[in-house]
Amino acid sequence: AKYTDSLSVVLTFVAPSNVSLIKICEDSFFRNAAWEPFIESKEWRFDIGDGTKKVYVKFQDESGKEISTTATDSIILDTKAFISLVTENTGGEVKTIGDPIHFTIASNEINGIATINIGEAIKGITLYDDGTSGDVTPYDGCYEADYIITKDVTAINSLVFGNFIDHVGNVAPPVAAARAAPRAGCRREPPPVPERPGAPASGRRSR
Repeated sequence: AKYTDSLSVVLTFVAPSNVSLIKICEDSFFRNAAWEPFIESKEWRFDIGDGTKKVYVKFQDESGKEISTTATDSIILDTKAFISLVTENTGGEVKTIGDPIHFTIASNEINGIATINIGEAIKGITLYDDGTSGDVTPYDGCYEADYIITKDVTAINSLVFGNFIDHVGNVAPPVAAARAAPRAGCRREPPPVPERPGAPASGRRSR
């Protein structure tokens, strides 16, 4: 696996049949590491902190001779997701059916799932990081979409929230957009006032 969301992993070792001792460390100089009886697998807990984790291993044979080659392997520890910025471009203007709204969720990870909620009115608007649907630069950790309002909904003074789940499954706390969308929905014109028979076109009484 290239990634893990757990501090605890299982290490599996392949060594010559005459190996009797093993030394394991996340430090290439093996500081504070001790020799222990060789086993083919061992549960290991990484030091706290996301990022690339490397494990170094040395072997010693039955005669007490250390095998010169140090084995190593690495994995990326990813225990949390976060959103650094959420934006929308309404500028506080009323948006109606057919109008576009550009949404952005900035994260530090690619291959995640990013969505937008507009209050309770519209939920789960999908944003993209593949260069399509309004995304400017593919695979840069910035998810975008040009959303077209397609149904008769109204969201008054509703906050726009961004949601993000990274590729490992970590869920970021929702983040509100820098600017609320005062109204997103269908703007209806008032119905025309019917004219009375014989009345002037202006609707005013003649004197």
